[in-house]
Amino acid sequence: MLALCEGRPWHKVPRYITVNLPRHLLGAGRMDALVALLTDPTWDRFLRQESADPLAAVAVADAAIERRGER
Repeated sequence: MLALCEGRPWHKVPRYITVNLPRHLLGAGRMDALVALLTDPTWDRFLRQESADPLAAVAVADAAIERRGER
């Protein structure tokens, strides 16, 4: 999934990837890539616009924090 995003603006990435990439990264244990994504202001802005939810990434971030604490 990451390879499909590289070098492309978020509005040109398929919606499925934009919305589900964080969960896939979390499930794969790719915490560094997840943190990079969650702190990318262009991704965050695009996700908020797509979902109309100002806190769209919060649940993913919370899950990542909980998972990190389990290790």
